[in-house]
Amino acid sequence: MKKVKWVLSIVLFSFSSLSFAQDFWRKSDFPVSYNHSIMSVDAKNDLVVVSTDLGLAISTDAGENWLSTEISQSCYSVAISKEGFVFALGYDGVMYRSVDSGKTWVDNKDLFYNSKIVCDNDGVLYLCNYLSFYRSTNSGETWTEKNNNGIFSAGKSPWNIDVNRNGILIALTDAGLYKSTDKANSWTKISNLSATNIAINSLGYIYADKYSEEPYYYSNILYRSTDNGVTWTELREWYGSFIYINPIDDAIVLADFNYTNNYFISNDYGLNWNTVTFQRSPKFIAYNGSDKYYMGTNDIGIFRSGSLTGPWQSFIKGFPGSFSSVSTLLCHQGVIFAGAKTFGLYHSTDNGGSFNKILPGVPSEYFSVDKLSTTSNGIFICDI
Repeated sequence: MKKVKWVLSIVLFSFSSLSFAQDFWRKSDFPVSYNHSIMSVDAKNDLVVVSTDLGLAISTDAGENWLSTEISQSCYSVAISKEGFVFALGYDGVMYRSVDSGKTWVDNKDLFYNSKIVCDNDGVLYLCNYLSFYRSTNSGETWTEKNNNGIFSAGKSPWNIDVNRNGILIALTDAGLYKSTDKANSWTKISNLSATNIAINSLGYIYADKYSEEPYYYSNILYRSTDNGVTWTELREWYGSFIYINPIDDAIVLADFNYTNNYFISNDYGLNWNTVTFQRSPKFIAYNGSDKYYMGTNDIGIFRSGSLTGPWQSFIKGFPGSFSSVSTLLCHQGVIFAGAKTFGLYHSTDNGGSFNKILPGVPSEYFSVDKLSTTSNGIFICDI
């Protein structure tokens, strides 16, 4: 058995070296001290996995209580499969896998440097790094390399992947954009695209903020492709920070880098745009799956509305005073998770009526949650 020590500041606590097979759980506040960063977050139902620069922590009750694990390194990416199995991609190149909510771990393979892992609605896992592309159809028990007959080779492998709610995979590489409609069995290059912000709607329309052809060049333009990346249409000039697509009607919301008092909405797939004036432009928008939208702003808190055009209701109960800066939020299984600049991570179980801090014990002047995101199957990413 591989032994890994969990090391914390002596102000908190420490564990002696324990076997992975042992029951090493200890209930505590969230095990991060002072200026340590959160690297990645994933959640499914009540199971939440968080990677910090001290290691992995797990909650089995939606963040009410946290348990420390023996993985004492930070991880590029974490994911939870359809069955509830936990995967963590370490900076040492090892993928750790747990089938019992983090009580015991098995290290699978030493090939996963700089990796990202996602899961589709059928439970198939996909993993990319700079070496190749991998797929697992048995909850991570075994992995098969899917490099498209050598196209996804070292230095040419996808550095970012996404999967939409219909199971279509998009892979971004330095050589362009690839698509798979058969669970990564085959790939087709569809564009020389290189992007930082990208989104795909239910019709398969692709939106991207940077478009390039040989030789590569970049622009400040939002583009759209309605034919799987074969052709691209310039929609508007945009210095963007994020693209949000409404899961109800495919309406598009754009916000700017400079966080002005405006944001932009299109209800016809990007052909025409309306400007919505508000106190601040949104930094993140999330939908609860039934009837509410939630907006996180840069420095004036968190808001709720029944419509993307407002009116927006401010609600900051449980947040630290009038200086709350809600940088990101997401909705999952009826729970709202909100990240606040310098004040940590909060959640609400009553549609935003009140919020409770779920990362207690962290000094506010050192701790910021900068980004949370989710795919349709509930994979969340959190950056500090």
